[in-house]
Amino acid sequence: MAIPGLVAIAALFVARALPGERARARRAQTSLVTLALAAIGLFTGQLQVELLGGPNASIPQHTGYRILVVSATVAAVLAAVFLVRLRSGLLAAALGLSLLIATIASIAWLQLEHGWAVELVFLATAAIVVATAEYGRQEKVIWATEVLAFAGPSMAIITAFITAQDGNLPLEIFGALLAGAAFAASVIRGSAGYAFAGGVGLFAFVLDIEFRYFQSSLNFAVSLVISGLVLLGIALLLARLLPRLRR
Repeated sequence: MAIPGLVAIAALFVARALPGERARARRAQTSLVTLALAAIGLFTGQLQVELLGGPNASIPQHTGYRILVVSATVAAVLAAVFLVRLRSGLLAAALGLSLLIATIASIAWLQLEHGWAVELVFLATAAIVVATAEYGRQEKVIWATEVLAFAGPSMAIITAFITAQDGNLPLEIFGALLAGAAFAASVIRGSAGYAFAGGVGLFAFVLDIEFRYFQSSLNFAVSLVISGLVLLGIALLLARLLPRLRR
């Protein structure tokens, strides 16, 4: 427990001591705070293990998922607090990753089955991330906003394709609709993050349909050509859309 604790304290102390007027110093502060967040998350998990009897204790898998949920949630909350102050894209990425880990561990902890139940949990997480991105847009924060604008929709879109393991076509179509909504949001909000999330989602939808329904048939070659054309279409749409987005 001492190692992550000392790393967190040292990183936060040095970050606080650095002058924040220069861009290089602010980048160093962001890197140190991100390191501190990782150390605090590890410290929180180790603390829970020690309270349960230490590394040699017999900890059930269900309890292990709960430990991971608590640790990732603590890291996410602290990342949000520091993000408001430093407004960094790296901290935004740390926030998105912490929420992603917390969501995955929550699903395992609650023992949710694949399908709509898992998608609804990810939709809730994506809504939190998108709301944070829109708050950053109002505050005129650029990099952090676009990182979150990409991370939020991507979570829900990709999860829709992954959780449709039993050939749940409505869930796959729902993922494609989310990708289309991300494209629409990119035009309305002038966001490159939403645009990239929509592009990744639409291409993932084509690949998912292709490998799920045409892999064992003679139409596989045709579906490969169609997926290539879709990728070119997405690239063309992004190329026409990006000059209209705000820098």
